[in-house]
Amino acid sequence: LRTWARDRILIQSGLSDFGLHDCICFLEADRPVVYGNIATLMKASRAVHRHASEDEALEAFNALVHRVLPNAFDRALGQRHFQLKHYLFFGLCANGAAALDYTCSEIARDEVPRRVLGTFLYQSLMAASLGSLTLMLMEVVTSRFVHLQGWREAVY
Repeated sequence: LRTWARDRILIQSGLSDFGLHDCICFLEADRPVVYGNIATLMKASRAVHRHASEDEALEAFNALVHRVLPNAFDRALGQRHFQLKHYLFFGLCANGAAALDYTCSEIARDEVPRRVLGTFLYQSLMAASLGSLTLMLMEVVTSRFVHLQGWREAVY
């Protein structure tokens, strides 16, 4: 979780510091073609006037990346690492064995079916919710203290 939180911060800062002229071309000879295509795209999408220079179009592209991509990145990935179904699954995996153990002990003691069913439902709910909430809490805490490094990180 900490690694992903750090990667997410690096990606966000990379998007906010993006500069087209700082990008690396595999073949440097392709740079004018790439710049020309970006300028054409910016003009065709009416992000700049059709008579704008290539430099104006490229600056508009940089501004567009700074303005649009960080928000699009956040929306695409969401606030959390996983969806609710994943949290529930992890919770059941982590605590489901205990729920099954409690239920089997009720069956072994020849308890009435209603009590066995109640125990099973209660323990399954607890396994899913407590495990899920624990994982969600770990994710929140991890993302809040991602700046810690060195001995502070080890203590954390």
